[in-house]
Amino acid sequence: MHRSRRRDMNKQSWKRTWVITGLLILVLLGTVAVGLFSNIGGRTASASDSITTSDTLNKNFVDVNGLLKMPSKVTTMYSTVNINSEDGGATFLDGILYTFSDYYNGQSGVLMQAWDQETGKKLWSLGIQDWSISLASDGKHVFFYDQGVLSCLDKRTGAIVWKGVPQVASPFLFGANRNITAHINEKTHAADMLYVIGWEYESIPPQIQYEGKWITPINKQAIAQKVRNPGIWILDANTGKLLSRLDLPTLTFSSYGRSGELLCDGNTLYAGIPESTESEYPAQKSSLIAFDLRTKKLLWKKSVDGECSQLVKQGNKLIFLRNSEWIDVWQVGTSSNLVKRLWTHDSTAGQWNSFAVDSSHLYFPCGDGKLIVFDLDTGKEAWRQQFSSYKTGEIDDPTKLRDLYPIMTLTMTRDLLYVQDGGGLVAGFDPASGKRLWSKRISTVIFGQIFYRNWFILRPVDKGFLVLFDNGRVDLWK
Repeated sequence: MHRSRRRDMNKQSWKRTWVITGLLILVLLGTVAVGLFSNIGGRTASASDSITTSDTLNKNFVDVNGLLKMPSKVTTMYSTVNINSEDGGATFLDGILYTFSDYYNGQSGVLMQAWDQETGKKLWSLGIQDWSISLASDGKHVFFYDQGVLSCLDKRTGAIVWKGVPQVASPFLFGANRNITAHINEKTHAADMLYVIGWEYESIPPQIQYEGKWITPINKQAIAQKVRNPGIWILDANTGKLLSRLDLPTLTFSSYGRSGELLCDGNTLYAGIPESTESEYPAQKSSLIAFDLRTKKLLWKKSVDGECSQLVKQGNKLIFLRNSEWIDVWQVGTSSNLVKRLWTHDSTAGQWNSFAVDSSHLYFPCGDGKLIVFDLDTGKEAWRQQFSSYKTGEIDDPTKLRDLYPIMTLTMTRDLLYVQDGGGLVAGFDPASGKRLWSKRISTVIFGQIFYRNWFILRPVDKGFLVLFDNGRVDLWK
């Protein structure tokens, strides 16, 4: 995740003033509850010329039994740190709760802390530079990219296994997308390779013409960049050593440090690569690509409108969430003739959407409080639910109320769909029938003009769920 207020809003790492307009409030409500980062896993894909049928690769799925009745017991488990700040955030990943907060102690940056999900024991802490890093885990280690440096830590102790930067020829430097995808070895169940969308760049001070001469301005805030060797960089997960690269010469680099999405499924690597003629975010055109990781050969390539913001795999279906507020469902295989787009649907809920999927259905918020569920194969509507709005003041006149539909957050378990309405209500649904089994108000989110309070992140556990509040308290609901 669940799936991160400013990371999904701006895709930037620099600090800015905490000013929220009405539109940004809507965005924030969805991105906070989703969580900050992606949970990357790996499965074995078919090696033959056939349709792949491996398991779910979905950060919005938690492999536990859901709570099928109204929660009746609440236990305060432990306290962490207050994350209701400009740079606050948190994510649950592989039994660890990671929190991110301002790190001042005489220096700028972010304090990343790891807590045992069950006991709340603080495991370790680390100062980092970029609060919007994305974490990947193989169950034993956690991998991330922070301001030009790739790192691998022991997830329980925080000990550095390796840390470094791929070597490139001077004067060029290495740059990369924040997201890291791990290939999981089938025998050891540990990551053996890492994939990151990367490039080499050279920073060049801009030149202007003055009195017939080209000069470098005194104010050098604007830096032009010369980019080369864009592609998918492959690294040894045990050492961080660069192994090879899959070249992507048409890759577009947005100004927000986020160019493309990757998903590793066994020996197949899927990529959503922006390929617009101009450097813009979101891109107007992208390619959906699959590579055979054993041969490093391209399996197939398809053209898609918009830029990919999330890839999810369910059996032989690949779900492509676009930043243009559309979602595409593709049937995928190991050759181009087996690949086709099955259906597509738009959403007015905002481009930072949360959706869920299982073997039968796709669950998708579609704006104005509507949750619509589609048949995964055909795109036909299976059922829908309507959620109520919240009253909040207009930006220019707080005394004048309007209806606000916060962006929902969806989390799927083995037998239950959890829906957070964005305003503090949590409901449990039977995924097949759409029957609302229960609903419970966990908090009442306060929607302010320059802040909001009482938001939380939900993490399902077996027949219950954890709630991390913005003040750092963690409750267990059963």
